[in-house]
Amino acid sequence: MQNSFQNERIIIFGASRGLGAAVASQFAGAELLLLSRKLSGHDFSRDADQDKVVELARNFNPTRLFYFAGGGPFGSFSEKNWRDHEWALKVNFLFPAKLIHIFAKDPQNLRQMIITGSAIAESAPDENATSYSTAKHALKALFENLQKEKLNLDLRLFSPGYMDTDLLPQKSWPRELEQVLDPTEVAKTFQFWALDPEGPRHKILK
Repeated sequence: MQNSFQNERIIIFGASRGLGAAVASQFAGAELLLLSRKLSGHDFSRDADQDKVVELARNFNPTRLFYFAGGGPFGSFSEKNWRDHEWALKVNFLFPAKLIHIFAKDPQNLRQMIITGSAIAESAPDENATSYSTAKHALKALFENLQKEKLNLDLRLFSPGYMDTDLLPQKSWPRELEQVLDPTEVAKTFQFWALDPEGPRHKILK
């Protein structure tokens, strides 16, 4: 498997935790640019940081771009601070949409871009995760609309179920029902699918 991507230049957004970190380890043979608030100091919800990240991405000239950054407040929508909902909408939807817009217009050497949805939150209401679920619904709608256009890159949507990481609250319903996935196994599935040129453009994993 390694020979199939050792000459790749891959940029991974949200690479410090959860699925992003697990996928980064799967692609260790490639030249990687790992971005996150913890690793690079960039907050993807801030316009100034977005501009800096876009410049970094352009200079890196990737062949593939994977976007795993995300999250959001857990609890009652009205009781959470609006700034937390705004952060969730920006990071889960608006910034990946902006990246698609930029690279679809001028992909340079970028052949593939994969954004992360949610097998659960993108298609049904998700209790106590309203802003996160709303953003994932919007991301799926964007992806489906863009499939009708002839983009200059292989745009894909990866939609796993909830995973056993520190990003998932301890009292969330997937944990209570023991419906969580192993992020390492999910990352292996992601790698195989991403490298398959004939793979489906939307991968749902529950």
